[in-house]
Amino acid sequence: MKNQMGFSLLELLIAIALFGIVVSLATMSMSTAKSANLTALARQLHSDLQAIRADAMTRGTSTDSRGFGLRFTASNTYELFEYVDNNASGHTAFKWDGADEEIGVVKKDFPTSVSVTIGASGVVTDDDVCVCLYGRHGLAHDKNWGMLQRTYVLRDSRVGQPRCLVIDEIRIREGVWNGGSCTVSQ
Repeated sequence: MKNQMGFSLLELLIAIALFGIVVSLATMSMSTAKSANLTALARQLHSDLQAIRADAMTRGTSTDSRGFGLRFTASNTYELFEYVDNNASGHTAFKWDGADEEIGVVKKDFPTSVSVTIGASGVVTDDDVCVCLYGRHGLAHDKNWGMLQRTYVLRDSRVGQPRCLVIDEIRIREGVWNGGSCTVSQ
């Protein structure tokens, strides 16, 4: 018999199967990592909301301070601030009248693949709906100082399952967005 060089059909099929298994494991681990990253970003937003709520109840740097707030400036950027109701010309008492009533602004960015919307609306940068304020009693308010109920939905273009945060007057809860509502863990 002659020495034959090369691979048999069986050896080639085994090599292709092993390559396919390795690729699928790598893909699954990357997907899991991206999903964990989105969960971490939702927890960051949750933590920031809890922090401004605590700050509103415990500290203020100005005599005109009404509390602390969060405002989205883009679908992946938000700012934390102290709300100072300065009642300047054209301003209304106990109503957020714009960024000139914010001090100590801290900007936070999410990766460009992540976007935040309010519920299913797709809106986040409209000042009528994007401001979340916490007053001295730790209650959530909208820009007109009315009681707030809002759901922020965090989506990552690389992850299938969006995350969500539900804010009501007294609670901030995190969960999974199912397309029409937020399923929160108790």
